[in-house]
Amino acid sequence: MKKKVQLLSAYSLDAMNFGPAWLQTNSRPLEGYELVDDSELADFIIFVEAHPGWDPYYFQVKAHQVYKRYKQKCILYHDADRCVNRMRVITPNIEKWQYEPKRHAASHFLALQFENQFVDRIHEFDQTRRYLFSFDGSTRTNPLRKRLMSLDHPRSLLIDRGQSRAWEMTSEEREQYQRDYVEGIAASQFILCPAGVGSASARLFETMCMGRPPVILSDQWLPVGGLDWDTFSVIIKEADVPRIGEILESREAEAEQMGQLARKAWEANFSPEVSLQRLCEMAERLLQHPYRVSAYLWDNLQFFHPYHFRGLLRYYTKFRRSVPKIESTLS
Repeated sequence: MKKKVQLLSAYSLDAMNFGPAWLQTNSRPLEGYELVDDSELADFIIFVEAHPGWDPYYFQVKAHQVYKRYKQKCILYHDADRCVNRMRVITPNIEKWQYEPKRHAASHFLALQFENQFVDRIHEFDQTRRYLFSFDGSTRTNPLRKRLMSLDHPRSLLIDRGQSRAWEMTSEEREQYQRDYVEGIAASQFILCPAGVGSASARLFETMCMGRPPVILSDQWLPVGGLDWDTFSVIIKEADVPRIGEILESREAEAEQMGQLARKAWEANFSPEVSLQRLCEMAERLLQHPYRVSAYLWDNLQFFHPYHFRGLLRYYTKFRRSVPKIESTLS
């Protein structure tokens, strides 16, 4: 018998690039699951959220009438960089120190606010892989990225975008950046995928989509389960950044095959067509374990961390009254 799944969002999607409708539109037919609009009938309920800056800890999800009535059936997907996860959560950015397999699952980024139109057109670019490795991005988000800029290798492409932010670019500037970004990947054997604000990076999954092996540089990154990451990626400890050239030179003969395997893994696990299927599978596994009071207390202790304590203060002093609420009704 198929499991019944309800997809919800606690926020207006006007400024976001995905949500329940995006998942349904892009998904192939589900296997073993069916979507319903009735919370009472649903076996489990998934809140599909991005990263609303005005509600960084998803208080509005917790305040939603459906969540309050059906807590033990609810799962939250979000893609916030750093978060205190106070319910069962599926996210790209769960860090190793936070991870508890009975209430957390590592995932990919379902969609991006600014999708790079050239990712699916990488075949149009020069495929001569003249660079051993490359990185094109902003170093402002993590000191680790600044360390990459000091690498001195004759076949590297290292571009620091400084303080650039995609949402502050004009459409023309963004298109040129996206073109340059894909052009650099097409010309490289390996793509450096360091941590940013969060432990995961959308660059990792874009790299797989484009058929290049990602080089994962993030000690707190938690790999998505069920995949043999060693077959299509290179995981390097942050302390070994100075040895990146040496390590990748020793793996260069494998790069093309690894890239092919990376693309296959992306198609089977992270493409828009399978994202909803994989999300339902992860949610079902998490729902086998109740979210107990002890888990809630442990998760909330994270607010004593200075980073999250400041975030909590900002929410209550700046954002709380301006959260754009939507009507939430019980089915």
